[in-house]
Amino acid sequence: MGCPRLAVIATIVLSVLSGCASTPTADRQVEPTTLKESGLVLFSVTHDKDTTHRLRNGGNVQFVVTLRDADKGAGSGTEYRSLDEFALKTMRTFEEVWGRYFVIELPAGRHALDGWYVEQNTGVEWNTVKPKGPVRPLVFEVSAGSVTYLGNVHGRLLWSKNVFGMDLMSGAMPEVRNEENRDLPVIFMEFPQLQGRVVVTPVTQGPWMPE
Repeated sequence: MGCPRLAVIATIVLSVLSGCASTPTADRQVEPTTLKESGLVLFSVTHDKDTTHRLRNGGNVQFVVTLRDADKGAGSGTEYRSLDEFALKTMRTFEEVWGRYFVIELPAGRHALDGWYVEQNTGVEWNTVKPKGPVRPLVFEVSAGSVTYLGNVHGRLLWSKNVFGMDLMSGAMPEVRNEENRDLPVIFMEFPQLQGRVVVTPVTQGPWMPE
């Protein structure tokens, strides 16, 4: 499939509403009706805003979701991060969670959200936690000219103490949710031409843990 073309990704200035945010760097005037062999996919990736552990704004944790062509094997996809290292330097505090939304152009066909992991910058190294087994792929279909909202993938963070008594991110409890009432108004601020064209078809909702 190759890397899907991002129509939205976080940069220096981020919109602030009740959840996730991102600032487009590509053409904001994309018209779905002109897409003859591809469609637009909308979703958000978020994680808890840490309020009890080191770096209380949660900015040292990344929740990462992988998207791939459903007909290709796991590990062949592109990663979408709740934050990025560059955004942390200028990011303002959200009310509830840390995260970003994405508007992505994908070729018509079957695709899948097929995995996740969490990483924490401890100040010395990156602490990475992955699921202990394979998670079920969340498969969805893209039609030419379509605009589909898939939902929100949220990572609820788990914490423990290391041998020095410091807070260490030990895992996450990912959950797929329908956050259209939060996500779509934010997206429409940058992509007003998508209003009235979005089909809300969330992928399978609920906990997204190893089977």
